[in-house]
Amino acid sequence: MPPDHDQSRARQLKSEQAALRTQPGPIQSVEASGSQLAKVDKSREGAHGLQPATQQTWRPSRHTPSNHHSRRLDGTMQKRRGLGGLLGRLGHRLLDHKPSSSKPTSRGRYRKSELGRHAKEDKMPPWLVSLLQEEGEIRSSGILPVLQQLLRLNQVTQRAYLCDSNVQHVSKLKKEGGFCGYRNIQMLASYMIAAGSDGHESFHGKLPTVLEIQEYIEAAWDSGINPLGRLETGGIKGTRKYIGTAEAQAMFKGLAIPCTAHAYMHRESGKSETQLLRDIEEYFRSGTALLPDAEQGAKVVCTRLPPVYFQHRGHSMTIIGLEKQEDGSANLLVFDPSRDDPPALRQLVGQIINDHGHPDQAISPYRRGHKYLSRYKEFETLRLKHTTSQPLKEPPL
Repeated sequence: MPPDHDQSRARQLKSEQAALRTQPGPIQSVEASGSQLAKVDKSREGAHGLQPATQQTWRPSRHTPSNHHSRRLDGTMQKRRGLGGLLGRLGHRLLDHKPSSSKPTSRGRYRKSELGRHAKEDKMPPWLVSLLQEEGEIRSSGILPVLQQLLRLNQVTQRAYLCDSNVQHVSKLKKEGGFCGYRNIQMLASYMIAAGSDGHESFHGKLPTVLEIQEYIEAAWDSGINPLGRLETGGIKGTRKYIGTAEAQAMFKGLAIPCTAHAYMHRESGKSETQLLRDIEEYFRSGTALLPDAEQGAKVVCTRLPPVYFQHRGHSMTIIGLEKQEDGSANLLVFDPSRDDPPALRQLVGQIINDHGHPDQAISPYRRGHKYLSRYKEFETLRLKHTTSQPLKEPPL
């Protein structure tokens, strides 16, 4: 090859490398909501039919290798399942797949790091089935009105937003294992039942049990909603395998309950956290529009919005609000299914709190701020559509 051609090629490569170094990193908020996914422009789909991110400030150029991300969205690069939901399995979130005819195996494609230490079991032990059938779950009603009053009294709190006050805090039973995903689904269901939102009829006025949730998810797979979930997990019916955002989405879509999933991924530390907090604040602020002016301007705004399913690697919770503090920091407010409500706080349920010695300390168990969120680079959320068909009712029994 002539020397002048080599020099020209070298200059071209140098220019391309410089362009790559100046590109911003990828920050993505991937959204998927059934009807939207069914209308994806086929010319823009990825290898696995993924809809392009609705919000995206970086896109690979034609010079960027397909594996430029630390994790490819189709999950083929990662050894682990991602968050047990969207991040590792974005491709099969499309809801226009044909029903899968593949027969599941109990082992599936994933290992203990993705499905928990019971990843290979065919059936959970009989004693646990009896425990789930007889005791169900631990539920606390009336916690949100208590938090509302404590936030109002707390001098550190500048502004706070809360979801619908009828949402119950559902906690795991002692010895039940890793059913956090199921408990978060139950918390969202507690809102739907009380608010009479779309799809609440499916629950017949009571929270679905863990075993019923498994049935709903398997039925959704049968109908072609997120069908690769069965192949990846080997099926979940009657097992203690972990579930994640994709399974929750499959269940709600299978019951015709409108929902939207978001995945936050950024290789640069802190970017996913920042975008997550920004989106959650915007979500709750959107719920103030229908409130009276006096309530919109309150220090603590109680919306009628659903709570939000929230997942990071290894755990999931339910977002019930957001707190902004005087120093400018922000905290998610969550119901954690792995933790019960403190007895001292439960004693305040139903009371009018005009004074409290340590409101900041009482709120602390429900906060997830920078110290916690900075441990993770990737998050997922699942939001229900805010629609109600009847006046608010008392929480489900």
